[in-house]
Amino acid sequence: MKEPIRELEIQQLTGEFYDLFRKYLEKHGCIWTDRRDQWGYLLSVHLAFPPGTVYREMPPADHYRRYQITFQMDGVMYWRVHEMTGLNSMSIPYVYL
Repeated sequence: MKEPIRELEIQQLTGEFYDLFRKYLEKHGCIWTDRRDQWGYLLSVHLAFPPGTVYREMPPADHYRRYQITFQMDGVMYWRVHEMTGLNSMSIPYVYL
């Protein structure tokens, strides 16, 4: 079952894909806001999704709850929540980048 999603806070982000993820998500209407410490170190990313963005739960794997987020205009990303720490991370299939 698909549910609407409006916002998401990501605490774990792979540095090598930071710029690609940001460009991809902004292209699909997301508002990307960095939260950094006093030295400029990235603490988290806040995402505000455009209307029509939905998510669905996927089967868990490797101690993560997993979700697929689908944009109204042909785009997808994956969101994972670690069962022990509760930290969020995201990934985007390479084919979309």
